[in-house]
Amino acid sequence: MNDMAKNLLLWVIIAVVLLTVFQSFNPRSSTPSDVPYSEFAQQVTNGGVASAQFASDRPTKVTAKLKDGSTVSTWIPDQGNAALLDLMAKNNVEVRQSPADNVMPLWRILLDWVPFLIFIGLLIYFMR
Repeated sequence: MNDMAKNLLLWVIIAVVLLTVFQSFNPRSSTPSDVPYSEFAQQVTNGGVASAQFASDRPTKVTAKLKDGSTVSTWIPDQGNAALLDLMAKNNVEVRQSPADNVMPLWRILLDWVPFLIFIGLLIYFMR
């Protein structure tokens, strides 16, 4: 094995170890449990829902935080959106709409990959 291959292998191992350590300290967000719409509407009626967030990219998807601290999500039927909003208003549920993501897909790819490619380029430069 030549020196460049050994250095590259060493840097890859260091990068993998650092990523593993970073992931172990990264707090994991709890994924909301998916419940049927009828059960969700019943929880709203019983006053068990504290707040609800409607997704901007999928207006038929709602994620809610219950008063016990857990999160649930459900899909709203096509005609049920207005009825659900009325039900939430009657039961004092805080309703939010997440803002739309207006970034073009090509720009998003560039923003995600350019720092990684610069990092790889710097590693190759310093190993020379």
